[in-house]
Amino acid sequence: MFAVVEASGVLSTRKKAILNILVRDYIHTASPVGSAQVARHPALGVSPATVRNDMAELEEEGYISRRHVSGGGVPSDKGYRFYVEHMGQDHQPPSDMRWLVQHRFRVVSREPEAWSRVAATILSQAVRNVAMVTFPSAIQSRLKYLQLVRLQEFLALLVLVLQSARVRQQLLRLPDNVAQQDLTALANKLSARFAEKDRHQMAVMPAEEVSPLEALVTREAHSLMEAEDRAAFRDVWVEGLRHMLAQPEFASGQRAREVAEVVEDRELVSNLLTAVQGHPGVCVLIGEENGRDLLRPFSVVLCQYGIPGQSMGVVGVMGPTRLDYTTAIAGVQYISLCMGRLLAGLYGYSP
Repeated sequence: MFAVVEASGVLSTRKKAILNILVRDYIHTASPVGSAQVARHPALGVSPATVRNDMAELEEEGYISRRHVSGGGVPSDKGYRFYVEHMGQDHQPPSDMRWLVQHRFRVVSREPEAWSRVAATILSQAVRNVAMVTFPSAIQSRLKYLQLVRLQEFLALLVLVLQSARVRQQLLRLPDNVAQQDLTALANKLSARFAEKDRHQMAVMPAEEVSPLEALVTREAHSLMEAEDRAAFRDVWVEGLRHMLAQPEFASGQRAREVAEVVEDRELVSNLLTAVQGHPGVCVLIGEENGRDLLRPFSVVLCQYGIPGQSMGVVGVMGPTRLDYTTAIAGVQYISLCMGRLLAGLYGYSP
């Protein structure tokens, strides 16, 4: 279900229970969790001294950290990973969230432009952190037609019109002084040859004898389509910055600026969303698993939605590593399911 980094080591049943209790309590309180607090849980049935000894071993194994020997424990990234791995798979969103999603989506069901905005707003309110939702886009861009416009003696403008209604253009230095009528003829020839093809199909089409100019235009068209595919997640609606800034981890001015920098960096957010490509179900990235130093204070929960092979989008949540993973995973799953049904209806598929 999850795209994960495995937590190493084997824990006893009791230490598993202690770690899970500690993580849950820390998620809800944001305060170090002491052995006496853990021991009060009726399902555990052991003394604070026993819990204290097990917490010392959990610290040695890297699952928690403590400022001093007798202090409370704070989960590490490894501890959160263990917790997520042992949560189970039956995640249900709160009933009020389900009602709100169904109601709001019913109102905007014929306004696809509003789907991402509505989904991000509802999800951010549910998890009290940042939500990110992309509008669905084609898995791979396909060419509708191309144009060549002569600008100067050795300079032309290459214009690609894609089936997704996007337009990409690039200045093209010509090897020779080519008349506009010859450029138009070449553009028509390539449009007919590559119409409805993606860049991979263009690359494997049977070779034929081509002029240097035709080869140049083909290479540039392929490069523009590759850039378009890389930017598939650029149209993303981000909501809930105020919720994240209210978290105690980001209360200081410096940390608040760091949060704002991450959330407002659309390229960083888009690159983060591509992490879910190729992963079925929910992808959970915790702290250092995000790979970038700037993202290490955060955890991210992501899930694709859409019509496989045709049009896909991503639903995600970002928050501190002390994220309410249960609510985040349930919310992301449910919103993804609803967005997928809306998209299927738009394309005329049975949900």
